[in-house]
Amino acid sequence: MNRIILIGNGFDLAHGLKTSYKDFIKEFWEQQVEDANIFEKWRGEDGNFVFENVFFKLKSFQYKKYKDVSSLKEDILYYKNNFLERIEKVRVISNWVDLEELYYRELLNCLKIEKVNNDVFVVSSIKKLNEDFSVIRNKLNDYLRNIGKGEKIDEIDKHIRDGQDGKILFLNFNYTNTETLYFRDGDERIYIHGEIDSEDNPIIFGYGDELSVDFKDIENTNRNEFLENAKSIKYLETDNYDRLLNFIKNEGQYEVCIFGHSCGNSDRTLLNTIFEHSNCIKIRPFYYKESITKDNFSEMTRNISRSFTKNTESKAKLRELVAKKKNCIPLYYNEKIKANLEAFFREYFIDIDGKNIDYKLIKSSGKSQIIDRYRIGKYQITQEFYIQIMSCNNPSDFKGEKLPVERVKWYDCLAFCNALSRKYGLIEYYKYTNEKDIANHKDDYINENVNGFRLPLEAEWEFAAIGGECGLRNKLTKLGIVNDYNYLTDDDYTKLKNIKLYSGCNIKTKWKEYAWFRENSDFKTHDVGLKLPNELDIFDMSGNVFEWCEDLFDEKDRVLRGGSWRYKAKQYDITERYHYAPDFGWSNLGFRIACSMVNSEAENFK
Repeated sequence: MNRIILIGNGFDLAHGLKTSYKDFIKEFWEQQVEDANIFEKWRGEDGNFVFENVFFKLKSFQYKKYKDVSSLKEDILYYKNNFLERIEKVRVISNWVDLEELYYRELLNCLKIEKVNNDVFVVSSIKKLNEDFSVIRNKLNDYLRNIGKGEKIDEIDKHIRDGQDGKILFLNFNYTNTETLYFRDGDERIYIHGEIDSEDNPIIFGYGDELSVDFKDIENTNRNEFLENAKSIKYLETDNYDRLLNFIKNEGQYEVCIFGHSCGNSDRTLLNTIFEHSNCIKIRPFYYKESITKDNFSEMTRNISRSFTKNTESKAKLRELVAKKKNCIPLYYNEKIKANLEAFFREYFIDIDGKNIDYKLIKSSGKSQIIDRYRIGKYQITQEFYIQIMSCNNPSDFKGEKLPVERVKWYDCLAFCNALSRKYGLIEYYKYTNEKDIANHKDDYINENVNGFRLPLEAEWEFAAIGGECGLRNKLTKLGIVNDYNYLTDDDYTKLKNIKLYSGCNIKTKWKEYAWFRENSDFKTHDVGLKLPNELDIFDMSGNVFEWCEDLFDEKDRVLRGGSWRYKAKQYDITERYHYAPDFGWSNLGFRIACSMVNSEAENFK
């Protein structure tokens, strides 16, 4: 199957490029202030100071330097560029598509004016509109000339290439060439709206909504000026559209991956051609996530729906083609989400640096794992948090918002981790469609070296439960073991195996201050965080509920650690290993989560 990578402005923004309309208009007005603050550009007129350019005329009783844009706008006598004046009066333009749609509305207003005046003896409003619009387009060309293309983002490359075994066409609606970061031999690319400073492929900036009922009125005029910025007409000046049609019609089935394109009405006709073709079998929107609770997935899908014709059969195809939100990911994330993620880590996680040690499990026949830098949850996952993320009914037997969620299967934990990763814009750690994928492919169900949430490895769990380096050294000291913990002898391990260890203490101390076991649980779970934490400030790693780990115990079962309210303390200290089938859930089985620190702290916030 082939793939069309449909690239819009959000793709550039994801790479840190200041190519948004807001960036452009901000720089535009700052430049106007800079120009107006040059004394030589002012002149006298009727006892006043006057500054004038192609956009507006300023008038002031005395020469002054403007501190900001707002103070400059207060002195504007009138706008010479009427389209810029409309932009300022509308004040609801936030994207390029809004600007193009404003031009289209102004075009229709010009059409009304000419109809009222019967097309005779009028100063052509459409001619002035096109001239003013052309000036703005040229300023955009100048602005984008030195933008650059940023640096490659691995997670974007991953989603461009994952599962792809056919041809890839980069259909770039931008005027920049950021997609070259991901281009490989055999790929195709089309700059459908042209390129900066290109004579052979000049930029196209106008309207492309020929599905609009008003477009027929435009076509029925005798004035070609009304079609001057029609995208369908501009497409005839290059072979871009023909190349796109050839790919759609002749290269076989394809899916469309939308990266940063709003799918607004300004490109509706072209999008309709792509979406409604019989070779199109899937549309995947990579939506923009503005905050933890706000994204534009719904807006994108509504825009996509407008690119389908109005008949019932077409709308049914829309529901079939567009991927559901849970199967899509945000393309990029702003500073607000990063700040929320950082706050989430600070409040609910402990950072652990295992210093790349080869940690040997205390009660295992030689099993060891490398422990590097990772984060682990301070608390077991609560019912309140689980329901919030999974949008599901409470599976637990013992009901309570702050109680640990229980009766969760190992598979449920994986689904929770992926859902939480999507919420915070991290790369999903688990790559599976259903439970059989894991059973059939063993360990080939994870994305290695990514920053998404996951279950802790068994060694990570034990290292955290024992208190990390500090806790282990403390316990070794009390046992009279003076060797470095990374080089424990068999005799050292024998001593450790012969003593009951609990998270934060051992059997000789008051373990009931740290854990809920059968002796003090009243045969039920308790709110997380009520007992004392261990040396790393982590709660409930002994007792309350067993915690699922990532690892296989044998060919079928998965590891559980920590003991629970149901069992006596002497049965399950933090070194004991337990196991169940991954599709089994019980009232004393819960979990906590972890995540890797990939490369550096900054890598978690790409």
